[in-house]
Amino acid sequence: MYTFKRNASRLLVPKISFLSTTLFTIYFILRSQIHWIQLSGRQENVANTILLVTLLVIYTMFIIKWYQLKRHRLHFFPEHLMFGPQKIPYTNIAKVSTKRGMLDKIFQTYTLTVNKTKIKGLIREHLDSYLHTLIESIETRKTDSLDSD
Repeated sequence: MYTFKRNASRLLVPKISFLSTTLFTIYFILRSQIHWIQLSGRQENVANTILLVTLLVIYTMFIIKWYQLKRHRLHFFPEHLMFGPQKIPYTNIAKVSTKRGMLDKIFQTYTLTVNKTKIKGLIREHLDSYLHTLIESIETRKTDSLDSD
């Protein structure tokens, strides 16, 4: 069995940046709305605190979720490929490709597509050729076993 790790910064930095910017914008928009309601000073402080705590809880939940997804690794077993909970037998693989998008170039990673499953943040470049070799060896074993019968 071979295991390939994924680059954590490639997976987390873009998502955390987008989430931070979005929540920061939402905070200031809602804070200005609270200010325009013209609440008393104490009520405004309580509303701002509730807003801030709510957004921090949302931020923390997303970070925990993304960190758990980051731990999914690509495992190559003798008969199948496993990515997180997905088990893909080599015989069911119809299309394999790698590509490098803008974020992949920045973080020096690759995105592997197996059938319709995209696996982002892989560090190794030639995974598609490795996967093709595994698929061919499985097919060769099948034809050899059929010939011997």
